[in-house]
Amino acid sequence: MKHILAYFIITNNPDASLLPALINNPMQKPYIITNKKANVANTIEKLATILRFGNKTVDLTEFSAYLFSQGYKLVLIEGGA
Repeated sequence: MKHILAYFIITNNPDASLLPALINNPMQKPYIITNKKANVANTIEKLATILRFGNKTVDLTEFSAYLFSQGYKLVLIEGGA
């Protein structure tokens, strides 16, 4: 069975700077993980699945619980600017 690696981008500011990462992912629709108050542009909403955890900042504990509930056991996380 072939598994596709899920691609999650965690950000409190999902702006146009994310577009190259979203456009260059032909295998599957990426996920944007953000907070409940973040403004997400329509362009980004069309290219990614938006998941919201936390009120003003992303709540990583809630996100971790979500990943576990979806069956993810191993997750690679990379930091960025």
